Amino acid sequence: MNGVDAAVEIKQELERLSEVSAIAREAPQSKAIYSYLAQGLRGAEARDFEAMIAVLFGRLGIWWSPKAYNRLPIMTPWCVRDRTSRYDQGPEAWGAPRADGYMRDDNSIIKKLPLPVDIGAPVGHPYNKRKPWRGFTACHIWHKLPGGTLAGADPWLYSFAPNLVWLPSWLAPLTDGHESYAQALLQRTSLALFRDAPVIPSLKPWTEQAWERLPTTSTVSPLPLTQLAFFEPNDKFFTRRINALDKVLMGCESIFSSGRIPSKLICSRYTTGLPQIQTKALHKFHDAIFEYREAVVAAAP
Repeated sequence: MNGVDAAVEIKQELERLSEVSAIAREAPQSKAIYSYLAQGLRGAEARDFEAMIAVLFGRLGIWWSPKAYNRLPIMTPWCVRDRTSRYDQGPEAWGAPRADGYMRDDNSIIKKLPLPVDIGAPVGHPYNKRKPWRGFTACHIWHKLPGGTLAGADPWLYSFAPNLVWLPSWLAPLTDGHESYAQALLQRTSLALFRDAPVIPSLKPWTEQAWERLPTTSTVSPLPLTQLAFFEPNDKFFTRRINALDKVLMGCESIFSSGRIPSKLICSRYTTGLPQIQTKALHKFHDAIFEYREAVVAAAP
């Protein structure tokens, strides 16, 4: 099996660290590791637990590569995060469009994006030249924006590559705390990786607009950039993402011409719901996606 099982990798990393760290030796090799680390952050040895979290995040997390950011900084701008779309938050509504046309997602679209993508990492890294398989969660690095709005509700931030990192699901809850050490660590690392990374000129308006919305005041030292693992998409990946943009645009254009979508678009709720969006809002949605799609195509080699 060439796929990476995050639970297996956490256990192996804790075994390796146990030779030099009492924190690692005592850590549960199960999902209970989150509670163990979270409790340690509140105790007298908080700095030592921060150091352990940094080692685990640096060794076991996966980022989009700066090259991917250069060519496709926003992966799926047609959807937003909306936790209320799932049955445990109210009536099941995953995939239904918001009033502005953007599809309501619960991270399902995001988490599947890198499944066919190879991982690039330094020689000796456990993920090098493999693919993610199971046990990972797609974590958003910025949760709340100034003023209290949620970054995931913004379609131009929800799948913004610098706002995403894949972590073992046992560790992912550490990133949920607003202004927590884990958030600050990931934010600082993302800034170091991407803020000054080159971007194709046609895409720079979108990246600058995204960065302007994100707070960038973290003073925590970043993870060691040369030791990180990255998703390294090939040309087929970018073609699939452009095709997805095209399908959304063609769905809108079918509605403009006939009032309906002739075939399934993403999912059944989106297919039936999008024609019900007010015409003015749908045109605005279409035009925003079209403008971005043209910039992405212009960025292709």
